[in-house]
Amino acid sequence: MRNATSLVSACLLLLLCASALSATVFDDSLAALRARPEPGDGFTFAVIADLHTGLDPAESADLRANLQEVSWLHPELVLACGDLIQGKGPETLEKEWAFSHADSAVCGVPFFPTPGNHDLAGPEMAQIWQRLNSPLQYSFDWGGCHFISLNAMQKGGIPAQLDWLKADLAAAKAKHIFVFFHSPDWAEDPPRWQQVHDVLRQYPVRMVFAGHWHHYLRFEPRDGIQYLALPAINGRSATPEGLARGRFNGYLLVKVQGDRVDYSLMAAGGVVSPDISTERAMRERERLLREAVQVPKIAYTFGQALDRKVTLTVTNPSPRPLTGTLTCQTPGKWQVSPKSARYEVPAGGSVPVEFRIAAPADGVMYPTPTFRTAYRYGQDLENEIPVSRSLWLSPRFAVPHANQPPTIDGRLDEWRGIPAIPLAYAERISIKETSNLSGKVQLQWDQGTLYMAVTVRDNVFYQPYTEGGVWQADALEMTFDTKADGNDTDHRADDCDFSMAKTTSGPQPWVARDAQGFEGRADDIRLAVERQGNYTLYEIAFPASRLNSSSFAAGRHMGFSLAAQDMDGPSETKRHWWVETLPGIGGGDLPCPLYDLVLR
Repeated sequence: MRNATSLVSACLLLLLCASALSATVFDDSLAALRARPEPGDGFTFAVIADLHTGLDPAESADLRANLQEVSWLHPELVLACGDLIQGKGPETLEKEWAFSHADSAVCGVPFFPTPGNHDLAGPEMAQIWQRLNSPLQYSFDWGGCHFISLNAMQKGGIPAQLDWLKADLAAAKAKHIFVFFHSPDWAEDPPRWQQVHDVLRQYPVRMVFAGHWHHYLRFEPRDGIQYLALPAINGRSATPEGLARGRFNGYLLVKVQGDRVDYSLMAAGGVVSPDISTERAMRERERLLREAVQVPKIAYTFGQALDRKVTLTVTNPSPRPLTGTLTCQTPGKWQVSPKSARYEVPAGGSVPVEFRIAAPADGVMYPTPTFRTAYRYGQDLENEIPVSRSLWLSPRFAVPHANQPPTIDGRLDEWRGIPAIPLAYAERISIKETSNLSGKVQLQWDQGTLYMAVTVRDNVFYQPYTEGGVWQADALEMTFDTKADGNDTDHRADDCDFSMAKTTSGPQPWVARDAQGFEGRADDIRLAVERQGNYTLYEIAFPASRLNSSSFAAGRHMGFSLAAQDMDGPSETKRHWWVETLPGIGGGDLPCPLYDLVLR
């Protein structure tokens, strides 16, 4: 073991020295590609995503095995759609990139990377990316094709690169054009993407590739352009159910032959039908899962017991009567009666199914009662899908009017006696580890401002990041549904997301998104962060304009959720975890449950 460790250390040292002296991965790959004879009309290339190289060779065992499989297929080049590393912290970046370059070399062919969110979590990481890997956006030609790498992580996203993209496309003379970047922006923000698509469709763009989601999805072609979300390449083969839903580890092999462009979908260890997971099937499945059994949102006053009837609705769009049974699983202190209920739904109709739910004040929490059924659908009810729906809690919390505006200094003396929302849910850590991480949120308001105080008990404070990367260490992440119209499927136009952190350059209020599409530092948000012993104290003043309002008034409702992120230091063994007001926001999950804030 000592000899093996010494060998790894020596290899790392050589890689680090080489990276300091040599050109970037892009430069070396382009030189290697151009040293080869042009392939004529026919060649193949591979597209991979989400490598997430670790800091130990053992962490990359599955990745290396899958990359070795790619090499056996002898593609001319490999496109990598971001998240090449984990991005565990500035202190480990050089080592992470050394391991990443060693892993990507397993492909044995020119390797062209594009940056992902784990690669570019701050300006210092962007500088390292450009020094070691490639420009943040670039293009090159090979085999009569033009390849374009865009930076989906840039402030403003790909639309902010539109002038560069227009000029690059106008200069391209290729028969086929391929575009690759990290996140599937065409699906995550279709209105903003439309301006990009309107440019792409004027040229022979054949395919657009992205990763980020870690599952494969084939979208309906638009104006001859095939959009594809890739599976992650790091991991083992999935279960049959995972394969059917596009959740497996794999990559694409694209073949260019004259005027034809085709691709094969490769799971680790074999070929999979490219139609196994399509946008149309996904939308239909989502619709079916959403509409087959509808569960009400449970509005209640935070801190009070619950005892009421709830009505679930089972819908049957088929031309044949549908029968089945809803059974209930009751976690924690929840009580539900009856435990199961039979339903009979006429063709094309729907029926209500009633249950009674109850829980004491300290038991009204997640996980909530879950209702399950084997739902049959199709013209002759020939298909079956398991449907599992849980109750969705919407706790109402009264926000008092501020008798006097608090001083934003991070001391919180003026917040004594103000009601608090606990950070009652934990992820990757036990909620009982209160000395490690715990906290509460307090709120007040006046006509022009929403005030917030967050007390976080945290035994170690660590925040080396800035800007949009602060979520990876000690920081606050929060979302506001400013019109209280829900986020049942995704963000809506009125939703706002913020990060608040004490960075090396001082307190940083960061807007991840707002109703105007802004992303960046918000100097109109007043933020003070103080570290007192084992406590981090945040005090924030949001002007009404930042929350999609001209002013606030009593009776106003807003959806809200918050998470306190935590990382205990730069050590490679430290883990990232968080506590939150309701489950979901800390991991960026949407939709997620929200508190219903009511201004009093």
